[in-house]
Amino acid sequence: MNRGFEIDENLAWSLLQKVPAEFVGAETGFLKLSQPEQITLEFDGYGERWIASHSLSVDAQQIFEIYGPLAVKEKWILGQLGQSLDGRIATKSGDSHYITGDEDLLRLHRIRAMADAVLVGANTVASDNPRMSVRKVDGPNPTRIILDPSRRLDTDSFVFRDQSTKTVVLCDSNISSSEIYPNVQVYQLECAKERGFEMNDLRAVFIQEGFNRILVEGGGITVSRFLEAGSLDRLHITVAPMIIGSGTPALKLPTITSLNEAIKPRFRQFRLGNDVLF
Repeated sequence: MNRGFEIDENLAWSLLQKVPAEFVGAETGFLKLSQPEQITLEFDGYGERWIASHSLSVDAQQIFEIYGPLAVKEKWILGQLGQSLDGRIATKSGDSHYITGDEDLLRLHRIRAMADAVLVGANTVASDNPRMSVRKVDGPNPTRIILDPSRRLDTDSFVFRDQSTKTVVLCDSNISSSEIYPNVQVYQLECAKERGFEMNDLRAVFIQEGFNRILVEGGGITVSRFLEAGSLDRLHITVAPMIIGSGTPALKLPTITSLNEAIKPRFRQFRLGNDVLF
């Protein structure tokens, strides 16, 4: 290992952004990158483990651990939620800006920069009027996907006015064409009142649009449906040192009667300022 200089957080992120296309989908790889001098990176386990030719700062090591697999794997669907200690993602009135801190917001923007598309439900657009764009780091804006079965959203929402990236809206097939949003790509799919869109239909849209890397950003109901369907490759939950006491729960899954039925995923944890990412 060359100890001439230490790779810091920003350089580590920059190196991951430069992973050549030929390594995407590879189980192992050996990369030679020049920035600001020649740096070699070796990975295995589809980006789960990384070795660098230079020493890594603690923050740089965390960059590789969080984002390394996302940089190498060809396809993924990642769900993400930011919640309080008591598992709330918003107050009863819908206020959620912001439960988690600046470090977690930076993480979110980095994942947006790595994704082909970022997906949210209509409630998130109605409550937060989000931009769903990359602003905290350099990188392309992902396509926006909005799940709006009943076509309830106002066309004044930012995602419909902003033309910096493509917006895709999924509506119920029973919605007439005269009610569909202008200036966006619209898909009309069958939608059950309780279950929402069928996951196979969503995947068909992803394939047709060429979306390989998808960030399911919210809200809790949308992330829960992907989780229940077994359609998430990864789930990022960031917990903030805050107790809200009421409001919107992070996840809502079918009732279980025994803890033996609880989902017990493999996990790692990372400190992001005052927050903890699982």
